[in-house]
Amino acid sequence: MPQNSQAHPSFWRILLAMFYDSIVILSFLLIASAFWLPIGFGHPLYVLYKGFLFLSIFLYFAWCWTRSGQTVGMRIWRFHLVCSDGSQIRWPQSVTRFVGAVFSFAIFGAGYLWILFNRQRKSWHDIVSGTCLVMDTEQSATHQ
Repeated sequence: MPQNSQAHPSFWRILLAMFYDSIVILSFLLIASAFWLPIGFGHPLYVLYKGFLFLSIFLYFAWCWTRSGQTVGMRIWRFHLVCSDGSQIRWPQSVTRFVGAVFSFAIFGAGYLWILFNRQRKSWHDIVSGTCLVMDTEQSATHQ
C-alpha cells in the first residue's frame, strides 16, 4: 500500500526523535571511545578511530531501520520508516539514506528543513533513498 495515504510525522516530531537518538548515539560513542583512549589526536590510528565512530553511527541507524523501521526516537514518537511503496527498508537503501542524511545535515540542515516545504514531509535523504516516514497505525487515525 502506498504511504501517500498515511499520516506523516510533523517536522517537530521528527526533530524531537532526532534529539532522543542523539542521546542514544552519544551514550554509545562515549562507551565505544573508552577502548580508543590511548589514541589521541595526531596518533597514526586517529583516522581509524574517526572511521570507527562514523561506522558505529551508521550501524545504529541502519540496523534500526532494516530491523524494525524505527530508531529509539522514532519508537518513542510513534512513527517509522518504510520504502515509498510501503515495504520494509533494506540495507542498500539504508546506506543511501544515511549518506543523504549526512549531506542534508552538512549543508546547514537544509535537507531536513525541506520537510517543511514538501507535501509528504520528505527530507532530501528520503527522496534520494525512496523512503518516507509514516505515523504508526494507531496514531494515524488520530492525527489525520
